[in-house]
Formats: sequence, C-alpha cells, structure tokens
Amino acid sequence: MREFSQNHMILILQGLGWTMALTLAAMIFGGILGLLVAVLRSSPNRWVSLPSAVLIRLFQGIPLVVVIFMIYFGIARTGYNVSPFVACAVGLSLFAAAFLGEIWRGALLAIPRAQWESADSLGMTSFQMLRIAILPQALRLSAPATVGFLVQLVKATSVCSMVGFVELMRAGQMVNGTTFDSFRVFGIVAALYLLINLPMSFAAKRLEKLKL
Repeated sequence: MREFSQNHMILILQGLGWTMALTLAAMIFGGILGLLVAVLRSSPNRWVSLPSAVLIRLFQGIPLVVVIFMIYFGIARTGYNVSPFVACAVGLSLFAAAFLGEIWRGALLAIPRAQWESADSLGMTSFQMLRIAILPQALRLSAPATVGFLVQLVKATSVCSMVGFVELMRAGQMVNGTTFDSFRVFGIVAALYLLINLPMSFAAKRLEKLKL
C-alpha cells in the first residue's frame, strides 16, 4: 500500500482530461448524426423516417456498456484491433445521436406549422427552410434538454473503464488499487465530476426559465 501522492493526483487529472475528450468527441459526432436523425425522423415519408426511428429505439434500448463491448470485442473478432478510445467514442456518439435525435425531433415538431408555411411562401427550398427559419428556433427550444443530456453524457463516460480505457473513473480505480484510500480517491473523483456537471446543470435550469 502506498500513500496518496502528487503522482496519483496527476493520474486522476489525466483521466479527467480523457473524460472531457470523450465527451467532446461524442457531442460533436453524436450531434451531427443526431441532427440528421432528427430531420429524417420528422419526415412525413415513412420510408425516410423509419431508419432513424430504428436507430433511436436500438440505442436507447441497449445499455451503453453492451454497445461499447460489441464495438470493442466484436471488431476484434474480425481480425482488426480497435483502440479503447475509438470504441468508446463510437459507442458514446451513437448513444448521443439516439437521445439528441429524439430531443431535437421534439423541438422541430414544436415549431408552429405557420412558421413552415411562412418560409414556404417566401420561396425557400426545404433545405433553406430548415437552415434559416426552423433549425435556429428548434435549437433554442431544445437548449435546456440538450445541456441536461450533456450532463448525462459526461457521467456515461465512466462505463468506458469496463474496456480498460483510463478515463476519470478508471484512473480513480487504479489509484485506489495502490493506495486503498477509497474515501479520498473516490471523493476526489466525485468532486471532479461535480466540477464539470454542476455548472451545466445550473445552465440547463436557467435556460428553462428563459423565454426563448
């Protein structure tokens, strides 16, 4: 057993950095895919909306850790090795796309039909209507729920420790394995999660009170 030291704290902070990197990657790629899912899911054409509906149901219904295991170990069985970071980033991105797609779809459906008709009367194409008139309003409406989901996404990165990726949770486990100072180690880990998530939680509540 070793005393908790500066090196242990550095390892935990490095884990925090990887947690932030995973969250950022999932938010960027999951956001892009989620926006596409939201638009397709809102289509009145069943054959256009069906694939996105299947993706949402699939990745909302399967635990995230199972998705990451399928990507990490499943691809390895084909003879290709995938790094834990890539497997986790892909799994988290799909997870984010499913939930953000549903959040943003709800916001799109909340836009009054008159807004669509007004944009159409100006001679806009479907893409122009979405880009100029509809999406900016929908994104403002969905801002509180989006920020709230980001809090969940940060916490969801902890499952990446299951495939050996050294993010914040895994770093805490490694330090605890050498110091056996569980209360201090996981107290620091919990404090760092709070440091990230509390400002976002307060921002989500504030956005809910704003008249967007």
